[in-house]
Parts: sequence; structure tokens; C-alpha cells
Amino acid sequence: MGSKLQRQNQHIRRLTSKIKRHKKRGWSTERMEKELSYCTGRLSAQILIRAELLMLEIRENQHLVKMNSN
Repeated sequence: MGSKLQRQNQHIRRLTSKIKRHKKRGWSTERMEKELSYCTGRLSAQILIRAELLMLEIRENQHLVKMNSN
């Protein structure tokens, strides 16, 4: 069966080839690319960055509200 790492690598290889095949035919690959980014850990990094940006935006808005109320 192989180790967990071997199975994960095989899944990533198959996803990559499937994405290439679909792009070549002009089909949508959005969901497969999302799955690939999840498998490789990129998605979690993107989510953290978005959360940080949202927190900064909220802080700026709170500061503007305080300035306008004075």
C-alpha cells in the first residue's frame, strides 16, 4: 500500500496530470486546483493572510469611527 507520504505524493501527481489534461481541453480546473493547494498546504497559508488583512481593515475602520465621533 505504501506509506502515508507516498500516497499523498501519488495523489498530488495524479491531480497535477489531471489538471494539465483538463486545461489542454479547455475545461474548468478551479476545484482541482483548490484541492491541489489544500494538499500542498498553500491554501492554509492563503487563509491566514486573508484573515490578517481583514483584521487590519477592521482596526482601520474602528479607528476611523472613533475619529469621526470626536
